[in-house]
Amino acid sequence: MASSLHAFDFLQNSDTLPKSGVCILYGDQRFLMIEVLHQMQRGGGGDEELQVVRFNASQVLWADLIDELDTQSLFMSSGPKLVVLDDADSFISEYRDKLEGLAQRKNLTGLLVLMSVKSTAGTKLHRYVNESGLIVECNLPTTSGGGGKRVDDSRLSKWIIARAKQQHGFTLAPDAANLLKELCGNELGRIDQELAKLALSIPAGQNANQETVRKVVGGWRTETMWLAIDTAVDGDAASSLKMLDKMFRNEESPLALFGQIGWSLRRYVQAYQLLENARLSGTRLDRREALLKAGFKTYGDELQRAEARMQRLGGSKLQQLGDWLLAADQQLKGSHSHESRGRLVLEKLVFFLADPRRIPTRKAAAIG
Repeated sequence: MASSLHAFDFLQNSDTLPKSGVCILYGDQRFLMIEVLHQMQRGGGGDEELQVVRFNASQVLWADLIDELDTQSLFMSSGPKLVVLDDADSFISEYRDKLEGLAQRKNLTGLLVLMSVKSTAGTKLHRYVNESGLIVECNLPTTSGGGGKRVDDSRLSKWIIARAKQQHGFTLAPDAANLLKELCGNELGRIDQELAKLALSIPAGQNANQETVRKVVGGWRTETMWLAIDTAVDGDAASSLKMLDKMFRNEESPLALFGQIGWSLRRYVQAYQLLENARLSGTRLDRREALLKAGFKTYGDELQRAEARMQRLGGSKLQQLGDWLLAADQQLKGSHSHESRGRLVLEKLVFFLADPRRIPTRKAAAIG
């Protein structure tokens, strides 16, 4: 059996669970790792639960591990006993040779589940486990493009919608799923918690739309951040910075705030791109229609204000803003991940938005 899967694939179809041998769960999404382990414990989706024996990786002896793997389950189930070793990176390094031999054994009674952060790709252990056991990646789904891998937003949104339906019993609109993803910053554990909160807030038989997510998930923090961005676009940098400072004093992280900022500003970028595409193709599309297609609503004066703000930003700034947001996102996840440096990225964005003479570029986004 050759089986190397993403967690999303395993959770949808867990018939690939081997009867014995070695399984590796790796990645930085702890929530996914626990979900996969729970599915394995349910016998890969069957009716009976498998016996689980857990060991502390820093204290377990190799002999004790082997004894458990060679001992029949006390419950005499048709599936294997799961011997789970959490935080197993150092254990894998120390016992790599023995694990390689274990992965090639054909007569094990149990299934050893190694839960780690680091991938074993490129090693003999990885090859042996992939041939006879199971490897499950527990990272965010990715897709190739733009010169490298990036998060597969489409697949992630589909997972959120399916999770809302299957685990929490309500229907989540696609644009609401996108907003939830932006607000939670791709943290799957937090997304699931917010889905549970939404399920309790929605009357029976009703669906969750963008406005529901905005009220239930975003709360005052989201409203404050969106107001801060709108205020900056209106030209009032001082008031916008005060609101931003309030968020930082409430211990909000720059990356989490940027998720809310990015969702708000990308709608303007999308509207601009729609207008440009229409112009180049010779079709007629006015600013109001473009803003509606980008996700702005007609209730209240939202659409009217969005038209005025889009006009104030101007084509030159909107043309570059998408690149700036991408550069800022990369900085907040890398060179400016520390709170103090991340704050500079957001404050610089406020000044760019507030001053109509300044055009953000990728180079301008860089802060030393």
